[in-house]
Amino acid sequence: MAAISGVHTSEDVLKMLMVGADLTMLCRVLFRKGTYHLCEVEKGVVAWMEEHEYESVKQLRRSMSQLRCPDPSAFEHRSICGP
Repeated sequence: MAAISGVHTSEDVLKMLMVGADLTMLCRVLFRKGTYHLCEVEKGVVAWMEEHEYESVKQLRRSMSQLRCPDPSAFEHRSICGP
């Protein structure tokens, strides 16, 4: 699974990986901010993983997926217009 939209920061990358993405694409933000932004994102991901004691992206991936959530219904889409 690939996250191809709305990925701009290290936080976005982390969230997408944690819910199951195998990869994330940052094309739009790299066009806007330049390729150096990729280094900033990588530093942010590495720092967060170290702070939270994750040893690898493999360990991080799917750690917050619907299958591992105590309340899987929290992942269900709910319309703001009604049930």
